[in-house]
Amino acid sequence: MAIKITLLSFFTLIVSLSTAQQTKTMDLKGIYHQGLHYYYDLKKVDGGAYGLQIPLQSLNDPEINRRYKSFKTLRTIETVVAFVPIAYLITVIPESRRQKVSSTTFWTVYGASILAVIGLEISAKHHLKKGIDRYNELIISPGSASLGASITYKF
Repeated sequence: MAIKITLLSFFTLIVSLSTAQQTKTMDLKGIYHQGLHYYYDLKKVDGGAYGLQIPLQSLNDPEINRRYKSFKTLRTIETVVAFVPIAYLITVIPESRRQKVSSTTFWTVYGASILAVIGLEISAKHHLKKGIDRYNELIISPGSASLGASITYKF
């Protein structure tokens, strides 16, 4: 019984001293985009735009959250559309043994898929850019209770 109490006390002490149970608050920094990379606090973000999820959603702004969710949804649709030519080949190849399949149809499906992916990518980047602009606007502009002047700029 004494061993159980000693072990329980030891584990309780370790958990209470552990810093993993504590939260830390940090000031939010600006996000900017250069080339194919995103930068947060002048450091390159790993994972591309998906690495920006925590700073973008930390403000809990409905517009930013909606824009980021739209970005993720469009990227998912883009991935599905990119596999359409492969799915077409998988369904057509078994039938091609029975009948001659036109290569024009495949190239039409392939070209339409590429155009759709490009359009979805442009739209997804637009939503992300608008969300980042809103984020930068909120963290740079002072709150309504503060005094003084401010300079607002976009990255």
